[in-house]
Amino acid sequence: MNENVNGTALAMSAPEIPAQMKAVIERTEADIAQRDNAERALDRARGTLRQAEQEYAEAQQKLAVAESGAAVGAGDVDKAARKRLVAARDEVDFARARVAGLEEHLRAATAAANGAQRDLAVQVRDWKREQTATIVAEVYMPAIDAVLDAMRLLVAAGTALGLNRLLSIPAQAFICDPNDPVRNLASRKRLGWRDHPESAAAYERLAALMAEIRPLLGEFADGPIPASVEQDSDAA
Repeated sequence: MNENVNGTALAMSAPEIPAQMKAVIERTEADIAQRDNAERALDRARGTLRQAEQEYAEAQQKLAVAESGAAVGAGDVDKAARKRLVAARDEVDFARARVAGLEEHLRAATAAANGAQRDLAVQVRDWKREQTATIVAEVYMPAIDAVLDAMRLLVAAGTALGLNRLLSIPAQAFICDPNDPVRNLASRKRLGWRDHPESAAAYERLAALMAEIRPLLGEFADGPIPASVEQDSDAA
């Protein structure tokens, strides 16, 4: 990887959040806080309502006893019990109204939070796409270009010298095309090494050298090389 690619890689290690996305993040945080506050307030209001309903039921029970006693001449009307019942009933009405209002407030706060989260999701999606495009264009592709050039030279040299060891490296390599994950940029048909100036020149030079040397090798041009001429003669 060259210096430019290394510099880009270092820069990509500390990306920044765009100002527009920061604004959406702040709005989302605020809307979520409002929703959470509304939920907590509603929980408290529901608890108050349950308590008010219990007190109202107890006041009803006490007044029922007092009223029934007064009805059969066992005592006077308990005016205090009547007042307690009216007050308890009012507290129930107030508590129910508070719960209803907070439920509506929570629905609005939840809708706002959901909308902000959706907007943030769009911002994050676009930002991630931008990050991907930048990394691919400025880091991956320059590195891949260098690797593909090396692959072309391997094929050129392997073909000219007849070395399967060189040819097997690109034959087994898979370099992903960022625009098509199943497309192998290192496939032999896509390398185009004969059309590449450096690999084509390397092939021509090596092939020319081999053309000079091969006639001198005689029977050793393509076959295995024995440990000694005597061993070769014995084998024959």
